[in-house]
Amino acid sequence: MEPITIIAALALVLVVFFVIKKKDKKKYKDIDLPIPDTRRSDLLYGYYSSLDRTFDQVKDHVNLFWYSNFFGRDKLIEIMKSTDNMRFVVDLAPMVQRKEGGKGVFLETAEQELKIFFDALKENGVLHKVTYLYPIDEPNIFVKNAEEHKKMIQAVQNVRMQYKELNSAKLACIYGRGKPFWNIEMYNVVGVDDYDQKSEVLTIGEHARLLKEKGWDQTTFLVPGAAFGQNPSPFVAYALRNPAEVEAVVPFIWFDDPGHKDVPYTGLEAQSEEQQAIWRQAGNICLNKE
Repeated sequence: MEPITIIAALALVLVVFFVIKKKDKKKYKDIDLPIPDTRRSDLLYGYYSSLDRTFDQVKDHVNLFWYSNFFGRDKLIEIMKSTDNMRFVVDLAPMVQRKEGGKGVFLETAEQELKIFFDALKENGVLHKVTYLYPIDEPNIFVKNAEEHKKMIQAVQNVRMQYKELNSAKLACIYGRGKPFWNIEMYNVVGVDDYDQKSEVLTIGEHARLLKEKGWDQTTFLVPGAAFGQNPSPFVAYALRNPAEVEAVVPFIWFDDPGHKDVPYTGLEAQSEEQQAIWRQAGNICLNKE
């Protein structure tokens, strides 16, 4: 075959590939799921992650606060001491992983690091307020492999057994989209985010896939994309209608800070008052205030 013919053939193959890829890319839409009149007394609502200023900005419409180690431990303890009406998620990633080639691998001193953290909370009388232990975010994207991920979970399990204050704390994980749900059976609560799928994520998207793979005794977090223009209403309605499945609605994300962005987004903190009000209302509905 002549060189020019080979080049033309390759060009045709590429054209066909991209046409098929574009054709196969599904466009998602919001589902029609009205918020029911009935409310729940056990449903949690709180934004993924936080900065030191976040608690004061959101405490009026959340009952779940997510600590991601973006501010000091002393400030976390101060926040935990200030309230008896809040559940807490603690992200343990800095204590269980180190980076190798851009991916997380198990930190050999993980159990010692976890003990230091838990001891600090225990000494200040707030360890019992930890509701969810969160070993690492989106492990199927940011961890080297499933085995390294498993070691991280096992370290958390081993250490939590040494603290009676953590007897009722649950292991939780939010997975990244489009990849296997590594070690899903080791968690009590699981979720997955895919903001492009809008609320169809719940019915035919990644959340629906998660439901097929989770155990009968595992519950879920719903993760609507507040920073990506999603509508909270279908997620709130789904949570209210599925009390046996959904533990919490966890929107991404309230704060907006250039130093904490791996993808472009606009946190609610930097959005209009009208948009903030929509998500405040969603929180109040979840908290049975409206």
